[in-house]
Amino acid sequence: MKKNKDQQQKTVAVLFGGPSFEHEISILTGVFVLNILKRSNYNLLPVYVGTDGDFYTSSDMYDVKNFTGERKKDFIKILFGHNAVYRYGKRLKLLSEVDCAFNCCHGGWGEGGGVSALMLSYGIPLVAPDTALSGVFMDKLLSKALVSGMGIPSVRYTAIEERAFLNDTEGQLQRIEKQMGYPVIVKPAHLGSSIGVGVAKNKEELLQAVQTAFAFDYSLLIEEYLPDKRDINCAAYAVDGEIFVSECEEPLSAEHIFSFREKYLADGKTRRRNFPADIPTESEKEIKSITRRIYEELRFTGMVRADFLLSEGKVYFNEMNTVPGSLAYYLFTEKFFEARKLFCSLIEDAMKTATRRQKNLTLTGILQEVKFVGGKRRGK
Repeated sequence: MKKNKDQQQKTVAVLFGGPSFEHEISILTGVFVLNILKRSNYNLLPVYVGTDGDFYTSSDMYDVKNFTGERKKDFIKILFGHNAVYRYGKRLKLLSEVDCAFNCCHGGWGEGGGVSALMLSYGIPLVAPDTALSGVFMDKLLSKALVSGMGIPSVRYTAIEERAFLNDTEGQLQRIEKQMGYPVIVKPAHLGSSIGVGVAKNKEELLQAVQTAFAFDYSLLIEEYLPDKRDINCAAYAVDGEIFVSECEEPLSAEHIFSFREKYLADGKTRRRNFPADIPTESEKEIKSITRRIYEELRFTGMVRADFLLSEGKVYFNEMNTVPGSLAYYLFTEKFFEARKLFCSLIEDAMKTATRRQKNLTLTGILQEVKFVGGKRRGK
């Protein structure tokens, strides 16, 4: 007996890579998710987004070694269409229908709403926040303004734009000194993974940190640096309308900031964290409550990780990662088979949510009522 559409094995496209400074980190997350889901009941479609923005697929994408050197030349170029992926060539050929997509793109337009918009336009349910939230929380300045409007505290900050800096370098540095004092932390406004981030304790270091950060972004965030601060993370996701919030985690750093090297290049002996975080009960409750509130009130979907600073008993919102490293599964379980169950539940929820939200498209019929004659519009 031929299976109907609902009984057939679902195809899940796992997207990773993209034009981003976090391109390689995204590959690590995508390959990890592919291997976690390999033993699931889904038909997996790896989708690598090149640094040029083109899409590729290959059965060799389950091994990170195949993303170096000449090995990528055998990848198949593809294009997305409505609920489907097509093999690119002189004639497009249907490669696979797609029932759901899993966004593993860190940074750039992949995390900043591009993947969400693309999947929305092609009617493909997506495990990730929607286009608007992805865009807002990819911009640290916009996200701080948003959470500030919700009454959620963050550290003092100001912004600096590259054009203003180039036009009046001395004036901009003096403005920052007057507004913020020292020390300050300098961050690219649209990047993650601690890329381009620096701490400045005087004017000379500020100039150097700003120049370095502008190599990565056109807009920078200058924040008050809290020397005694502790970094605390908390993740959240929802299934069937129920929100789940993780325990708090404290990544431990030997540097002024939790650096890219400590996040991704340290071995098991040097990468340290406290989990659950050893923090006061009231601080833990506040962090979990803010994480839940942001997720619920802003109508998030998918798995996100909220990062906080804890200083002198006060909790400050730092940023929201809409596509966190390894999708923050480790804040809910360390076991791969449980991570597989978690990812599968997110996929199923994304497909069910998309089905509930589908509306029949009804056109107004205005084209039948309006005529253009000689370049002028006339009513029917």
